[in-house]
Amino acid sequence: MGKWWSGRPEVFDTVLRATTDDNPGIRRVAVRVLAHRYTDRACRVLIELAAGEGDDVLRTDLVRVMALVWPDEPDVLQFLEDTAADDTSDAVRTTARRGLVFLQLRSRLGTEEGASAAD
Repeated sequence: MGKWWSGRPEVFDTVLRATTDDNPGIRRVAVRVLAHRYTDRACRVLIELAAGEGDDVLRTDLVRVMALVWPDEPDVLQFLEDTAADDTSDAVRTTARRGLVFLQLRSRLGTEEGASAAD
C-alpha cells in the first residue's frame, strides 16, 4: 500500500493502525513504510510509538530509523539520549548510543566542511 498508494490519505491512516497490530512483523513493516514514505510527518509518530513498544527488536529498528532518517530533528537527539540512558534493553541502548555517535560525526563533518569552505 505504502509503495503504490502512499499519496492517498486513507493509506497513511491504515499504515498508522498497522503500527499497533499484535504481530511484531506487521508493526516492523508499518514502521518502514512510515519512515520511507511519510518522512514529512512520521517522526513524532515513531518517537511516540517507540515509547510504548514492548518488542526489543522493533525498538532497535525504531532507534536506527530515527537516527538515519531524521538526524536534524531536535526531538530525535533527545529521543536518542533518553533511550541510550533509560531503555530496558542492552541492544536498544547500544543502538541509541551508536545513533548519537553518528549524529556527532555528522555534525563534525558538517562543521569541517563549513570551515573549509570559509577558508
